[in-house]
This record gives sequence, C-alpha cells and structure tokens, in this order.
Amino acid sequence: MEGSQYRYVALLRCINVGGHTLIKMADLRKLFESFGLKDVATYIQTGNVLSSTTDSCSERFAQQLEKKLASLTGRKMTVFVLPRPR
Repeated sequence: MEGSQYRYVALLRCINVGGHTLIKMADLRKLFESFGLKDVATYIQTGNVLSSTTDSCSERFAQQLEKKLASLTGRKMTVFVLPRPR
C-alpha cells in the first residue's frame, strides 16, 4: 500500500560488545534518521532500533540497512529486522 508506514525493530549484531564497534545510541538514532526513517528510537546500549518506513519487506529493509551502515561506518554489520506486531 503506497504511503503506508511499517514499524520494525532492527537488531544490529555485535555492536557495543566487548569494546568493539562502539556506537552511542544517540549517534545511531541520528544515523537511522539520516536514512529517512521516521519515529526512530533505541533501546539502551544494545543496538536495537525501532523505526518506521514505507518498505513492506523486512528482508529487503535489513539488506538496505546493512549496505548503508557498511558504507557509512566502513564495517560490515549483520542486521536482523523484525516487524512490530500491530
């Protein structure tokens, strides 16, 4: 459906663990907002990000996030995306 917003939680693997790939959640929120995502929120220092997008496919959305994060951070990150229950 054109223009509909879908709510997802993105789980970023291996950030802020053991002192590797440290990212402040405020910076992660700004990064996700720079991708054009709406209603961005993070959960503690876990790398879990809740956001809204017009993309209805969670797999495609995860792949897009991985590419964008890699291009901006220079590191490959695995991203799991789960739809938020309505």
